[in-house]
Amino acid sequence: MKYNTFLILDKPYTDFEIRFKYRFATAQGNSGLQIRSGQTDGNYVLGGMQANIIPANFTDCGLPSCGEERFGMLYEELNRLELVLLGQKATITRRQSKTGGPGQVVRTITGTTNSRADIIKAVKPYPEWNEDIVIAHGNRIIHIINGYVAFDATDNDPLRTMSGLIGIQAHAGPPSTMQFKDFVIKPLTAMPDIASRFISKPETAAEPERVYRTIELKTEAGPYVAP
Repeated sequence: MKYNTFLILDKPYTDFEIRFKYRFATAQGNSGLQIRSGQTDGNYVLGGMQANIIPANFTDCGLPSCGEERFGMLYEELNRLELVLLGQKATITRRQSKTGGPGQVVRTITGTTNSRADIIKAVKPYPEWNEDIVIAHGNRIIHIINGYVAFDATDNDPLRTMSGLIGIQAHAGPPSTMQFKDFVIKPLTAMPDIASRFISKPETAAEPERVYRTIELKTEAGPYVAP
């Protein structure tokens, strides 16, 4: 495939828990569950938050860094890109950039939900199915894979989206086979009890770690310069 495309559920959701099963019949592949997303121009294209879904040991993603930290991460398609990586508990904010424009997205890592090794170890090989759960309530998004909390994100970016479409991504790249089944979506009126339902061995960071990403505006001629 030359371009990313998506299977889209044409109904917006705000606060919800979605449960489904997935498996990869190929060693390579790249997919994800889009949530609170919007449809853009193109061949069924979504932009917005994504819980990443890839084979556990797939590292050929075409980027300089394609390690296990990208498995199950929180990503924002067509916007803020990598937000919270595998095993992280983190808060997302935004600050002004010296060059103006959309500013910088700030990830403050306050601890871990589980070790990356434990989460990866829980992934089942083909032809077994993996159970995936994504919980979105208010500004908090949590991803659970086979009972293990893969990330716990609090999104305090004032430009975040709080409602939108749900979809499954088919990522551009070499041929691959991904299979999904047993989707259940439950609207939420309160945050579920994460601690009693899922496996988490949290550790608090001695000092919060901050990662900054500058959001750049570009034109066909190069970087956009504010007037």
